[in-house]
Amino acid sequence: MLIQNGNIKSAVFWQTVTSMPNELTTRVSTVRHGFINVNKSAGSKIDSDKLYNSFVDAILYFPRVVQVAFLSPFPSHWIETGKETGRIGRMLSGLEMLSWYFIILGFLYIVFTKPLVIEPLLPIITLSVFVIILLGYVVPNIGAIYRMRQGFMIPFYMVGVYGIYSFIELINKKT
Repeated sequence: MLIQNGNIKSAVFWQTVTSMPNELTTRVSTVRHGFINVNKSAGSKIDSDKLYNSFVDAILYFPRVVQVAFLSPFPSHWIETGKETGRIGRMLSGLEMLSWYFIILGFLYIVFTKPLVIEPLLPIITLSVFVIILLGYVVPNIGAIYRMRQGFMIPFYMVGVYGIYSFIELINKKT
């Protein structure tokens, strides 16, 4: 409704309405772009050319996000010389990642053999998964993801170590 000189007139104003998923995608892409601009000289960039133009783009990129968020730095990075950490730093991160891969196996072992064990931790694990995946979407730098996700990996370490222990115990019972 429009009031002009005391007279009420009807007026129609068209507005573009963006869907909530696309709005979220735009915000995530904007933060990612800002991170790329601020860290142009970073040595461990990954997929820095990837921005999300739509929610569908973000969904299609999801498998790569999970891979980068949970499994990086990858073995090919372990033997390179890092810009900040040098070769020793990269090799140490490689050893840590090797242990992380075993921890994930232990975690999955518990998920499939004793799912009730993780039930009390489910809210914490869900939050951790959400934050780690969000880091994968927003942060295009392996070193930053590696450092930022550490606190959120603790529930996985707890359950994963128990899983490795349980698996070793199972093997010892059979022999």
